[in-house]
Amino acid sequence: MSRINCHSAFQHYEMFHSRHCGGGNYGSIFNTTYNINCGGHSGGFWGGFGLGLGNAFGNIFGGMIGGFSYPMFGGGMFGGFGIPSWGGGWNLSGLFGNREKKADKSDEARKKEVKVVYEACNDPDLKKINGFRDKVQELQKTPDTAKAEALKKEIKAAMENQDDTHKAENTAAYQNLLEDLNGLSSSKPVVTTPVVETTSAKPPIGDKSKEIDAADSFDKLPDYASLSDADKKKYLDKCLELANKLSPEDLQAQIAKLPDDVRVKVKQSFYEAGYTNVKPEELSDDLLKKLVSIIDKSEIDDFDNIKVLKTTKSGENKWIVGIKSNESGAEVSYVQVEFVDGELIFHGKQENQKYVLQKDKDNKLHLMQYKYHQGFGTADVTKQA
Repeated sequence: MSRINCHSAFQHYEMFHSRHCGGGNYGSIFNTTYNINCGGHSGGFWGGFGLGLGNAFGNIFGGMIGGFSYPMFGGGMFGGFGIPSWGGGWNLSGLFGNREKKADKSDEARKKEVKVVYEACNDPDLKKINGFRDKVQELQKTPDTAKAEALKKEIKAAMENQDDTHKAENTAAYQNLLEDLNGLSSSKPVVTTPVVETTSAKPPIGDKSKEIDAADSFDKLPDYASLSDADKKKYLDKCLELANKLSPEDLQAQIAKLPDDVRVKVKQSFYEAGYTNVKPEELSDDLLKKLVSIIDKSEIDDFDNIKVLKTTKSGENKWIVGIKSNESGAEVSYVQVEFVDGELIFHGKQENQKYVLQKDKDNKLHLMQYKYHQGFGTADVTKQA
C-alpha cells in the first residue's frame, strides 16, 4: 500500500541545503520537516539518541499500522516502551530495540505496510527555482558581480509573477536564493535600512556674487566648483571682463588657471566673427591649399595675401604648410604642433609664434593669432625676410 506526498519547491530547496549540510535524509513517515540549519544534531550521542527514539516510535506505530500488537502499558505507565514505569527502573531496550526479541514481519504485514512515495506537485515554480539554484551554485564557485546582479533581477521578476501553488513556501525559497546572491553582488541587500544622507560631505552653496564682483584678478575669484549656477554665469562674465583688461603676457599666464569650460569660452570670446576651428581629422592636402592668410590680431603686419606653395605630412603625422607672400615675396613654413581646448595649433618661423587654424563661412582657411596666444604682438618675420 502506497501513499503519495508532494514536495513544494521550497522543500526541494531546503532538501538541497540539507544534503550540503551532511544530511541526505529526506524525512521519514514521521519526519517531514526539512531544516537547512546544520545545528549539529546529525551525529554524536544526541544524534544516536534521536535515532533510537525515532526507531522506537517508528516500530510502535508501524506495528499498529501493520496489524501487530505491541505491549503498550505492560508493567505500568508506558512500561512497554522502555520508558520509566511505576514498577521499576529504566529499560532502554524499548528505545533502541532488542534484536533477539524482534519478531519478523509476516507476508500479510508487509502487504499492509504503508509505503510513502514523495513526488513533486504540479508546481510551475519548481523548475524555475531549481534552475536558479544551479546558477547560484556556479556563481559561488566563480563569483561574478555583473552576473550576480543580472540573476537577482531574474529571480525578483519570477518571484513577483509566481503561481499561487505553494506561494508562501516558494516566496521563501526565492528569498533564500536572493540572500545567497547578496554576498556575491555589489548591490544593496533585499532588505535594507534607510540611508540618511548627511550634508557634511558637501559644503552648502552660498551667495558668492559679492566676492566675484570684487575680484580684480583671476586669483581672487572663488572656487568655481562650489558656485551655484547663477554665480557660475557671473564668474564667466567676470573672467571675460578681466581677460579684456589684462595685457597679453598676463592673460597668457593667467588663463591656464581657469576651469576647462571657462577657459574655452574665454578664448572663444576673442574669435573673429563667423570663424570656427578646424578639426585634426579634417586636415588634408586639398583643405590646406585653401589657406589664404596668416593674421596677428595685434597691430603687427599680416600675411593677408598669400599663395600655398606645398603641403607635406611628416612621419609624426603632422602637417607642414609652405606659403609665399604675394606682397613681400617672403616664404614661411607653418608646422602643426598640438590640439588643445578645441584648437589646432601651428607655429610659424619661430616656435614661440602660435596660431590656431580656422575657417570662415566660405570655408577659406586662416591661421589666427589671438591675444592669449604666444607670440601675440611681436613679429614672426618681416616682409623682407
